This record gives sequence, structure tokens and C-alpha cells, in this order.
Amino acid sequence: MATRVPLGLNIGDGVDAQGTARWEAVANGNNGPAAGRELEIADLLKFIKHQQVNNIVWLTADVYYAAAHYYDPSKAQTKDFAPFWEFIAGPLNAGTFGPQVYSPRFRQQGRSIYRHMRDYSSLVKSI
Repeated sequence: MATRVPLGLNIGDGVDAQGTARWEAVANGNNGPAAGRELEIADLLKFIKHQQVNNIVWLTADVYYAAAHYYDPSKAQTKDFAPFWEFIAGPLNAGTFGPQVYSPRFRQQGRSIYRHMRDYSSLVKSI
């Protein structure tokens, strides 16, 4: 599966005219019940589990660092899905900031390689 943005990261997109926070990605920035795009992803993940679709891997980008996230239903608020990996592919020279805040909805376990990317970025800049 390929998506433009990671599933479980709160990625802010400013505020609307009333001052309410807007969210660019799937996660909606709150710790309450699933809403909006989160409901659509929850339905998709439930379908994948119940149809026994195996070996699903998500590929995402758009956060300017690289990471591997393992999504585990035993640690998530939303529990009706099979565990899966999500790989975030940031630009090779990324490293201007670190990982975003995680949403508790699907509760990924981050394996950020931000530090390694930052080191590589410094190496490239010195050449």
C-alpha cells in the first residue's frame, strides 16, 4: 500500500477561520474516538484482517525523515486489524527535524532512523 503521508503521525496543517487545528494526514490530532480519515483507515485495516490478506506493507513519505513503524493492535486504541509495517522514505539528505507526535489510534512503535539520516546529511554537506 502506498500513501502520501504516514498513517499514525499527527501532521498539523495550520488552523481554520475559527482557530480549530487542521490535520494534513490520517491522524486527526486528538486522543478521543476515531473520526474522519481515521475511520476510513480503520475500516480498511479491518477488511484486510478479516479477508486474511497477508504481508501488507505500507510505504509513505512527506515528513522529511526516514523511519520504520510497526503497528500492533494489542497496543492500539483501534484493535481490529492485523499487525503490519509502515516504512517512511524521506529524502536521502533529510534531517532538519525529527519524528512527529504519534497518534494513539493505531499505536505504531517507531523505529526512527532520523539520527542516522542526520549523520548522513552532515557527511554529504561536508563533501
